[in-house]
Amino acid sequence: MKSYHFLLLFFLYSFLSAGFCRKIPECEEFSRLPFSKLRITFIDSATGKYMYEEIQYGSLYKKNSLNVFLEDGAPVLLTFSRNRIPNTLFAYYVIGIGSIVLNNSDISEDGTEKSRKFFLQYNSVERDTITTAFKAQKTKCGSIFSYLKVYYHNKLIGSFFNTVVGDITITKP
Repeated sequence: MKSYHFLLLFFLYSFLSAGFCRKIPECEEFSRLPFSKLRITFIDSATGKYMYEEIQYGSLYKKNSLNVFLEDGAPVLLTFSRNRIPNTLFAYYVIGIGSIVLNNSDISEDGTEKSRKFFLQYNSVERDTITTAFKAQKTKCGSIFSYLKVYYHNKLIGSFFNTVVGDITITKP
């Protein structure tokens, strides 16, 4: 009977001590540029309101009519997240446009800057362009933007460093 207890204690000790000897991962979170995106809040300069409000009474801008394309005409994946309008019970949508990096050739070993244009189609009549310029680098935990710059109407509207996501606000004229 003692040999069974000894054997049981030996296996229990081995099992528990193996858990404490695991190597702690060096990276808390892996950064992957293929999942990079711009999160955009759109504001209409004429009304001062969010363009993509959750409840839209007669608005010209509906989230389902927004389309984004690359230079070659390929559609871009859009995601929608709700944010509450401050001091109200209403919400608006932040539009996620991604991915900024399309393939591994966008991650430059020599530090070359890359750029990408996104063509926005708000509705059947209105169109716009966002341009991004970035340097991407590989890290031990994946890949990140050394920097990401976002231009709207040839004006810099956002600069981001060591990240995979950029949050910007576009006030549409």
